Amino acid sequence: PSIFKHATDIIDLTKELEIKNPILMGHSMGAFISAIVASKLTSVKGLILLDGAAEMSGHQLDVVKPSLGRLTERFDSKEEYVKNVKSLYERLGVNWTPTLQNIVEYEIHQVADHWEHKSAREKILEDFENFYLFDPKEVMSEVECQALLVYARGEIGPFLPLFFESDYELTKKLFDSFLQSNAR
Repeated sequence: PSIFKHATDIIDLTKELEIKNPILMGHSMGAFISAIVASKLTSVKGLILLDGAAEMSGHQLDVVKPSLGRLTERFDSKEEYVKNVKSLYERLGVNWTPTLQNIVEYEIHQVADHWEHKSAREKILEDFENFYLFDPKEVMSEVECQALLVYARGEIGPFLPLFFESDYELTKKLFDSFLQSNAR
């Protein structure tokens, strides 16, 4: 797992499907991936980054790592797992829907006498740690299309946002530089 491998997969898929002038949009991890794709694929016509492609700090790992705990927990039943996740989502202010119910039920399976998440915690943590290899200056300086950056500035329920506004300073500075150089 790697955001850079995901980006390579998207570039390969774009070429395989012969997509001309794609407009990329990504949220969170997808924003990082979309930015990497746009930095390597000159045919990208537009880029929309939603709450991602920021400079990483230890804050993000502090926020995400505890939530990864559920990936290694064992549950007595599927219902216990769903109740646990539903409680987490409600603390974040997310409305529980039948779609969320289906997704959460899909991500768990029975193993012997207990239930556990299908994902490998180590792989997800490894994937997350790849965000720290993302260098906004290196990536964003290669983006040749116009981009829209949208990010959350407030809390996520009772929690701090994943990125602080200061984490976007370099990304915003590079966007501004691109706009000024193309306005001439």
